[in-house]
Amino acid sequence: MLIAVSNGLLYVALGILMGTALLNMIPKTNRPELKVPFPLVLGSALLLPVLTFPSLLDIARSISSGRDRLLSEALEMVVFSFQIGTAWISLTIASAALAVLIALFYRKKNAHWSIYLASMALLAAIIGFQASVGHAASANSLIGFTTHTMHYLAVSVWIGTLFVVSWFSKSYVNWEGFLEWFTLIAVGCVVLVTMSGLIMSQLITESITGSWVLSYGQALLLKHLLFAVILFFAVFNAFFIRGRLKKDASFSPRSWLRAESAAALSILAVTAFMTEQETPQRIERLLRAEGPSPLYAMLFDSGPAGPASPVFSFHLPGLVLILVGGLFAWLTYYSMKKEMSAWVVLGISLFFAISMMLGLMSMIGLETAAASAAGLF
Repeated sequence: MLIAVSNGLLYVALGILMGTALLNMIPKTNRPELKVPFPLVLGSALLLPVLTFPSLLDIARSISSGRDRLLSEALEMVVFSFQIGTAWISLTIASAALAVLIALFYRKKNAHWSIYLASMALLAAIIGFQASVGHAASANSLIGFTTHTMHYLAVSVWIGTLFVVSWFSKSYVNWEGFLEWFTLIAVGCVVLVTMSGLIMSQLITESITGSWVLSYGQALLLKHLLFAVILFFAVFNAFFIRGRLKKDASFSPRSWLRAESAAALSILAVTAFMTEQETPQRIERLLRAEGPSPLYAMLFDSGPAGPASPVFSFHLPGLVLILVGGLFAWLTYYSMKKEMSAWVVLGISLFFAISMMLGLMSMIGLETAAASAAGLF
């Protein structure tokens, strides 16, 4: 649990830092006026080594208990002898350099754009260090590292900029100028996130649909559906708000942007949860060792204990849930069109994600469960 929480906060900290640096590189005439608290920016940089440390501590505890060593000895071994320790030391050095840049220059009104570019380069290095010890790099060192780094960078730029704009903008007088460049960046980031996400899914997951009986696969499925939700909001904000501002310059898109950022934070929370789950590279082995996930076992008939493998099958309850998810998708569009509260729209879109997730999960049964393999309830 500690690792999941620390990773979730790590994603938020990196997003704040990346979004702040990028927005400060943009001329003030092409972005909303910002007021990001200086302690938040500096604190985010200083927290990066702290938030990545629990992973090292967890490995050290395993070594300490398994080899009858003192925890301090095991921790020293992990930091100075393991790849994750080398990555953490490098990350700490880069974070210290970033903190120095922030402390010296971020409060200056006319700081040169190269300071923020250097900050983004350090953040890219930090993301690379973190990606080098991730699940994808473990599965395939070069391809996994490259795709994870691209994925992490694209998310940090896109979601980080969105988060900073939605929560720390003082006004939206230059919103049209902001959208002109940010829409292009967002589209590029979406393409990178989609491509790298598909590649990582193939590296980490033996079977995407088969993994839906396991916690990691279910979280991955939910993450993809939440990604669709944030795309709903991104398209709406890019086109509707631009048109609305042309008609009414006093209109504030704050609530819509914050709802979109809340959807993005839910994706980061799911991603953080995934870091504590075993990747489904050997699904049948995981089923023999641990059985299906608690959620799957609670909602669906998982069949008798013993060797099992997931099989895909259509059945009425699952189809009904998928149709309900489609209805919530239409309601999301209709609510946006009628300009209902952004938070109501967010709630409806989350019901879409949950319904679709349960419907698709229910289509996967275990072949040892005979006729009731995928029976709902």
